[in-house]
Amino acid sequence: MDIIKKVKELDFPFGEYVIIGGGILEALGIRDTNDIDVVVTPNLLKKLRESGKYKEEIKWGKLFLLGDKIEIGDKLNWDNYSTEISEAIKTATIIDGVPFLNIEETIKFKTALGREKDFKDIILIEKYLNKGIAVEKLMDYICKKYGLLLHGSIHEIKHGKIKSNYNKIFATNKGVIAIERSLYSNVGVNLQYPYFISKENPFVLKIHTKDDRKFIKKDKGFVYVLKNDGFKNDPKGSWQFVKESSEVDFVAVIETKDKDFTYPVEIFNDFDLKERNKK
Repeated sequence: MDIIKKVKELDFPFGEYVIIGGGILEALGIRDTNDIDVVVTPNLLKKLRESGKYKEEIKWGKLFLLGDKIEIGDKLNWDNYSTEISEAIKTATIIDGVPFLNIEETIKFKTALGREKDFKDIILIEKYLNKGIAVEKLMDYICKKYGLLLHGSIHEIKHGKIKSNYNKIFATNKGVIAIERSLYSNVGVNLQYPYFISKENPFVLKIHTKDDRKFIKKDKGFVYVLKNDGFKNDPKGSWQFVKESSEVDFVAVIETKDKDFTYPVEIFNDFDLKERNKK
């Protein structure tokens, strides 16, 4: 959809409406959108109702006008988000003559809605705003800002759920852990690293292999972004979070590459340990 063209065809008076939702993501080239969500002044809503061009529908206790791939309302107050229409219009980002709810407010709005698609958009927006930032720092940032968690895996999951045969799902609030788990497999080896990471106790990945020193490392991996609902920090104060469940939905995926992991790696086997003990 060419959202700019579509909105201009509506011919709404400037200063009486603002595009919300995913519209600004298409306008900025972040992702495409299939429909348009518009919030208008009460005066414009009245005129649009009287025009007879739109179907009326009540949702969430609010009146909406529905057209061809367009939804029009005159309220921006939700359970965890509220702002005046006049303020949203006043602070709108104007792109090619079309007013969009600005990025900061869009993030607040989508965080309040909290649906899977909203968190996917938030991740896309943060990637757009933080172009050039290291993947690990981006992950740490979204965990801290939105209270999200991460689950790294060498496997691509396409069904939207992380599953466990042991009724426990493990996650982290540290990008380094998620990236490491997305690139290194623990099959046939023991991956060792500290639960508590600090300047005094820096992250070092130690891989305890069999005698053949073989281990699996991928060129790319996947970090799944999770809501923190039901997760407990265990051990407390560490990077590890655990939820007793056989499956958990994820809200977004961040692909990782070998270059994203920048920490020391030590590889050893039982023979090495014996040699160390002799010294």
